[in-house]
Amino acid sequence: MNESEINIRRVTVSDKNMVPRICIASPTPDPKVDGTIYKRDVAISGIQLMDCNGNELGGIGISDNQRMAVFALDYSKHEAVGMYSFDTPETNGACIFINGKDEKAEIMGSKKYSKAELKIENGSPVLAFSGKDGKPRIIIGLDENDDPVIQVLGKDGQMRNIIE
Repeated sequence: MNESEINIRRVTVSDKNMVPRICIASPTPDPKVDGTIYKRDVAISGIQLMDCNGNELGGIGISDNQRMAVFALDYSKHEAVGMYSFDTPETNGACIFINGKDEKAEIMGSKKYSKAELKIENGSPVLAFSGKDGKPRIIIGLDENDDPVIQVLGKDGQMRNIIE
């Protein structure tokens, strides 16, 4: 460290009412949702965005233990849209996701379903569209020979049609 560098673990920017709106921290605080603080699944260092009540709105962060980077914007109870990448000795990948707003979803920790995902899975690109139950209905990708494949699945998860 030198005289032109500041080294600090947390900076919080608050509004005129002293409600935290932006936090840059390592690690970021656990998220506040509807006024309740919930334990974060994974420790994240980065920038946390909050609404006028201090509830988490999204953020950008990194996780050391999973070598992961994430960017997300939230609905009031769960993620709305985001992207992430990860790279471990065992596996790696990246994903862009869009979630439907689920008013019935439990806050934090409940199963959240992506409606649309564009990701790298096993080294190949995949575009998936899911139903309200979170089960994939249409999957577009490449097979092991890099040939295009479109799969159409029923609500039961069974293959209805495949286009190769």
